[in-house]
Amino acid sequence: MFQNPYDADLAGREPKASLAEAAAAVRTICQPFDAARWRRSYAAGKWTAAQILVHLAQIEMMFGVRARFALTTGGYAVQVFEQDPFVEVEGGVVDGPTALDAFLSLRAMNLQLFRALTSQQLAQEFVHPERGVITVADLIAYLAGHDWRHVEQLRSIQ
Repeated sequence: MFQNPYDADLAGREPKASLAEAAAAVRTICQPFDAARWRRSYAAGKWTAAQILVHLAQIEMMFGVRARFALTTGGYAVQVFEQDPFVEVEGGVVDGPTALDAFLSLRAMNLQLFRALTSQQLAQEFVHPERGVITVADLIAYLAGHDWRHVEQLRSIQ
């Protein structure tokens, strides 16, 4: 059975509602960021605000693709990826405002899909090589909890 590593971050919130709430929080936190603040990190050696937004946009894109494949491809198994190399590819190229726009646009699109899914579609299973069998509902809950971890990091960047 799938164990969401972000359950504590989700803190009992309903996942689909949480996705909307977290996106609004990210928008509110990041709108006043200037160029210097986008380059700041929440801790030494950690991602900058811009890199966090690149990561959020990448995860939104990847998990949206995973959900779509799970819904349309029998026996779907995800391709594992490491987040740090992904961020390295774009983290110094894509600026914070662009990553923020991408994240919010992808989130809006994914939310429209997720809200329209039937209970049967939410129960659709796929395989993750490291985490085992996952349902689309599990993926949505994972994504929702993951957001809050990064919301707190963004809040702490001064």
